[in-house]
Amino acid sequence: MERLASAIEHHLEQGVVGIVAAVVAGEEVVWSGGFGSLELGGGEPATTTASFQIQSVTKSLVAAALIQRMDAGAFGLDDPVNRHLQPVAVANPWEESRPITIRQLFTHTAGLPATYGLAVSGSLEDAVTDEIVPVAAPGTAMVYANSGYDVLGCLLQRLSGTTWETAVRDALLLPLGMHATGTAEGLGPAPTRATGHVHSAVDGRAMVVEPLATTYAAPSGSMVSNVEDLARFLVAMLNGGDGVLSPAAVAEMQRVHASLGTGPGGMGLGFRVDQRRGRRFFCHGGDGSGFTTFVGGHPDERVGVVLLMNTGGAQAARSTIVRVALECALGEPPSAARDLAALPAALPAAPGRFRSTFWNVRAEVTMRDGAPELTVPAGTVSSWESTSRLAPAGARWRAEGGMFDGWELEFTTAADGQPCFAGGVYPFLFTSDASPIIGLPAEVDAAGDVGGTWSGTADTPFGPLPLSIDVDVDLGRVALEIMGMASADSSANVGLGWVRGEVGFELPGFGAITLFVRLGLVARRLEGLLYARTPFGEFAIPSLLVRPGA
Repeated sequence: MERLASAIEHHLEQGVVGIVAAVVAGEEVVWSGGFGSLELGGGEPATTTASFQIQSVTKSLVAAALIQRMDAGAFGLDDPVNRHLQPVAVANPWEESRPITIRQLFTHTAGLPATYGLAVSGSLEDAVTDEIVPVAAPGTAMVYANSGYDVLGCLLQRLSGTTWETAVRDALLLPLGMHATGTAEGLGPAPTRATGHVHSAVDGRAMVVEPLATTYAAPSGSMVSNVEDLARFLVAMLNGGDGVLSPAAVAEMQRVHASLGTGPGGMGLGFRVDQRRGRRFFCHGGDGSGFTTFVGGHPDERVGVVLLMNTGGAQAARSTIVRVALECALGEPPSAARDLAALPAALPAAPGRFRSTFWNVRAEVTMRDGAPELTVPAGTVSSWESTSRLAPAGARWRAEGGMFDGWELEFTTAADGQPCFAGGVYPFLFTSDASPIIGLPAEVDAAGDVGGTWSGTADTPFGPLPLSIDVDVDLGRVALEIMGMASADSSANVGLGWVRGEVGFELPGFGAITLFVRLGLVARRLEGLLYARTPFGEFAIPSLLVRPGA
């Protein structure tokens, strides 16, 4: 496992603060270790007993507790969920013709939108009743939706007659000996709990972030655990349920119930399901306020990996560490450099720009040295720009390096005839989008005038938002308006084709937000990034502005 330790150390050097991992084979943990620290600046060392927020890996635990009840006959996957939620109900505009089924909630096909997972209602039942509403007909699209698993958590409460946390504890955690797993509120203070961090693109260093403030524990992502507990869960998932679930129930969780594209991948029940190098694979990732996590493996070979990192947006680190860990567990050699001469003359990995249904993540496929490569800019999901080289893998393309390292991507054509591709730790579906991918401009018009009023759009995870900015060159001041909120005038470094400054807002439900403005003058337009820094993280907002009437 020296190669695995080396890969982990590499990503510590790249800015991840702490990494803990375990490798499972059969019924045993064959390797585990902690690297780095639990908190920036010389905190306690990261260890296998340290508690981390596991983010969306919570979904797999909730799913397992529900599947146990399904196996006992409490519900059917194609039952309308509202039938079992009464008197609570999801307000589905298509309820008469297309009721939301339990299977659709498991597989992110219920028509619900992607949301940030903030719990703002007074209770889970209130959220299900008042906030969770489909925006598309159930069963027509796959969009990763946290709120779907909040509905499933509410269903677990109705079926069990207790809180979802208690139901998961009784059905799963206690039988498997997972005593360090639960909601942060339920477990109380832990002597060794990791602090969340995020890599700041503004100053290139890690910064401490706060947990999201919520009014209730959300079933979609509020649990904490450690590597040792999650390894016990993974052993159960690799060994027919380990007496907690039946082998048939585990098999149901790990098969495709909703396809992603036309290949072998898609969504199972509580797991992303796919193939890697011809082997069946299941997993779930977790991403959120300062943490990046993973649990998954190959059920036929009975090997798997648990990975916890106390740094958000570390997608490339996760993919590479998981790939190396699986290669070590399977006894495979490192991914070899590809023989470019062996690539087919007609490459199905179509060059072009794409946009994902998950958080509006952008990607671009270009050609280099006769082979395709895939670049994902830094943004909401990943804090670092990354590039993956693409190698043929049968009818699909295997990514080497970057955010998709080790994953097999399917390039195909959408119903409208446009190129698209699918794959990755989440059910990423990227569709063709020719609009520019805005980053920091490499060259600007240093002699041009950046002063005055500019208007345009900010490309946020929630879609494009109107943006306007006033630049006073003489006073070195900048004011900005976005989402109907206006900042006060703030000092800025204005000139030589650049507008650099920072403005503050107070956003209800989020708290204080600072926008670091980094806009350059290119072809009589202002373009670049606004770095949004909140108490729970930082992400880049691509922005493009022109003068009114231009």
